[in-house]
Amino acid sequence: MSDSTDPPRITDCMFESLPGTLRKAEEYAQQSIAWIDDNPQSERLQGRYYSLCLEYRAIGLLKYALGYPLAEVSEACERCAESYLSVLDLRGTTPHPEVNRNAAGEKDYSLTNSRHQLFGICSALLSGREELAAQLTQREAEPRKARFVSPTSSTCRPYEVKLVRAFKPLLLGEEDGLAEKPKGVNLPMSAKRGRWMAEMQIAIRWNDPRMFLESLNALLDWHEKNNCRRTSYEFHTDIDHFLCIFGLGLSRLALDRRLIEFEDLPERVCYPRDLLL
Repeated sequence: MSDSTDPPRITDCMFESLPGTLRKAEEYAQQSIAWIDDNPQSERLQGRYYSLCLEYRAIGLLKYALGYPLAEVSEACERCAESYLSVLDLRGTTPHPEVNRNAAGEKDYSLTNSRHQLFGICSALLSGREELAAQLTQREAEPRKARFVSPTSSTCRPYEVKLVRAFKPLLLGEEDGLAEKPKGVNLPMSAKRGRWMAEMQIAIRWNDPRMFLESLNALLDWHEKNNCRRTSYEFHTDIDHFLCIFGLGLSRLALDRRLIEFEDLPERVCYPRDLLL
């Protein structure tokens, strides 16, 4: 465990509790690693990898807020993505917890869903691991017609499934059946963050730097405005509060594809472009 000697980057509400939260996340991560090493055949293995993924996610976000070197933030994002790949590889191995309402032997697939998969892909891209992002994209997450995927679901929504699928032509080279750039985004207007992410994906696919940067700035504007409304509790739990992982991940991909130059990127508190160097 390391301590930051640099000034914090975020000093909003409840800041004094963040160092303690980081220490606990690091302790829990080490406990999960030890448990995984000792129980490689357990039916609870997927759940512990998922817990490890969440701890690394928290470590990355908290280290960014507290002023740790950006290299440590990137490393935590990479570990988060690696852990979620293990979750996907163990798809369908966790017994369903609600045994009283489900057939005996039914498995829980909710840990593998496109919302988590999307975060893992962008975390891998952010950390410079495009091959890891491709592996995450290649895996299947939720079963078709999964009950936990719906427009009002707190677990995963249909537009998040579409965003993951849109990475397939970008990272896997799969044909998407499009002969020309779409004129619009086939997502509900309520999915504002998703619409801008989809536009960024389209811009990379069709080599449109102007569209990419306009959509990126719109995404960051939404991110900053939306997070200003968070409560003190949500300040610590919302995965997007400290960093716009999705914008950073897609920006890394755009840089690697030479769609844009580093100097074109904005500089925001939630979007430290130096993390992409």
